[in-house]
Amino acid sequence: MLQDDNSHTKCKGIRLLAERIKDVPYEPTSATTLPNNVPQKIDILPLLMDLVARTEFDSEIHQTLMCWECITSIFTSVFSLRHYGPTLIIADQQQKRCRNSDKRMKVWKTYSKGLRRLKLFLKRNDTLLAERLLSILQSAKSTDQTLLDASVKYDVKVNPSHQGSLEVGLLKWMNELVQDYIGLPEDEDQDLLEEGSDWLDPSDGNVAEQWFDTSANVQSYVSFVVDMLFETNEDDDEKYPLLCSMVRNMKIANQKTFEKKFGQLDEKQKIKIEAALIVDSRSLSRDDEFLVLSEGDFSVPCEVENIPPVSPHKRKTPAEVEEDVDEPRQKVVKGTGDAVNTVSPVQKRKAGSMAQEPVFFNKRTKNSA
Repeated sequence: MLQDDNSHTKCKGIRLLAERIKDVPYEPTSATTLPNNVPQKIDILPLLMDLVARTEFDSEIHQTLMCWECITSIFTSVFSLRHYGPTLIIADQQQKRCRNSDKRMKVWKTYSKGLRRLKLFLKRNDTLLAERLLSILQSAKSTDQTLLDASVKYDVKVNPSHQGSLEVGLLKWMNELVQDYIGLPEDEDQDLLEEGSDWLDPSDGNVAEQWFDTSANVQSYVSFVVDMLFETNEDDDEKYPLLCSMVRNMKIANQKTFEKKFGQLDEKQKIKIEAALIVDSRSLSRDDEFLVLSEGDFSVPCEVENIPPVSPHKRKTPAEVEEDVDEPRQKVVKGTGDAVNTVSPVQKRKAGSMAQEPVFFNKRTKNSA
């Protein structure tokens, strides 16, 4: 069905695939095993990537791919984030920059909303999300771009501006996770939360931020951000203020680790970091105004083909929390801007139990009507 020339038949195949893998637990720390009634990943992954990477707008196919049912099943069980993440991130950035009404803009708008759905899901389910984003950005900046899908490499080669869009989009996502960790989260889209309530359990909390409880992880972010700041021109009105924001946030996240890196710099580099720490944060553009398509534009009724909609399902994320936390995190109190030391729920657990017992984060399951 996925190989059929008819778009409607392709969409039927996509939804059928989502239905069959809806109960596969999301396990970011290990490879996912698909059910026996689903083709092997090596067979279906190229077909799905071809659908994601296509530039011509097919509203039914693109909107089907970006619906909640597919985002929380196909995109988490069949794909790896490195396969599709860059495509969605580039689309999200491009639709904010280019104000036109051509068919490609329609693809970008659809993918932008899909990315926002994906962010809400992954921050509640993927304890390694921050590490994955860093790895993708490191690969994007390298010469061979090993982790990027071939379609993304081609896109960046043909459209050089998309390289900048990818880097900015990844940095913004990484910064959002750091802001969550230090107690300055961006407001979540309430409409998206409501429409995704069958897949997003408020009681799950943000598990992605736990990655920063380990000082070595914070150090990897600090080193990368600082080095990238040095190679970024101050005239870059997107990347430079964003990197300055990340420098400030990383200092709040773990001051000891930040000062260790700072102490290794020469005087000229220290001056540049000190300047970054006082850059007006208001110069950092925020994505408060989303180009949102109505939910009706994203709905492809299953009833037409007599395929039952994918029912909400439970997701489990096994994760072991490391114990080498050098410093209590600092939370910033909104309004005053003061940083106060707090101890996260993760840090309260005894070190022995953290090292031995996996912590499971369960998604809520609602019964279908």
